[in-house]
Amino acid sequence: MKKLLITLGCSLTYGEGTDTPSEKGWPPRLCKKLGFDKLINISSGGWSTSGIVKQMVESLNFKDYSDYEVYVIFFLPDPTRISFYWDLEHIQHFLLSDISDETSFHLFNTEPEVGALKEQLFYIKILEQICENQNWNVSLLHSNHDIGKELIKLYPSDSWINNDYHVLSWDDYVGQHKEYTAPCNHPNEKGYESVSNRILKLIH
Repeated sequence: MKKLLITLGCSLTYGEGTDTPSEKGWPPRLCKKLGFDKLINISSGGWSTSGIVKQMVESLNFKDYSDYEVYVIFFLPDPTRISFYWDLEHIQHFLLSDISDETSFHLFNTEPEVGALKEQLFYIKILEQICENQNWNVSLLHSNHDIGKELIKLYPSDSWINNDYHVLSWDDYVGQHKEYTAPCNHPNEKGYESVSNRILKLIH
């Protein structure tokens, strides 16, 4: 059976920091390492968890992928990002910091960060249910190591990839941080190669 890799995320999954993200980000590198037949990368800079799940539904539109064994990897973004449908075709993403503190408090009736974690968990559960319904495999990891630990405490799902190991940490390469990051502070080609190797290690 053919194999399909679906990757979900923000700029870190899009491949920001390289000149050709569709070729040099971690998703195409991982797809090749896994020997999969097809990659669908649903990601872009600044995207939110809710917007990514919405975009996945809109993009895939539950097309028939029964000819494929499907593996979904969600590299979760900042939980304080939110989204709304801008019109019938576009999804707009926002940071809670774009909204005044007073408005945020009234929206959540609590500290925005607490509400944001619960919001992110809600969409994680939606994604897991979609994947279960479609008989797809799904794995979760977080772009923020500390937030990932908090989410696992709140929701210890089997979908989480081992959170003891942070794929974006360059501590292994003391004094070489600049070799792995672009001027925009995203990984560069060398950084995304390392990320793909680390994710491969975690899922095998």
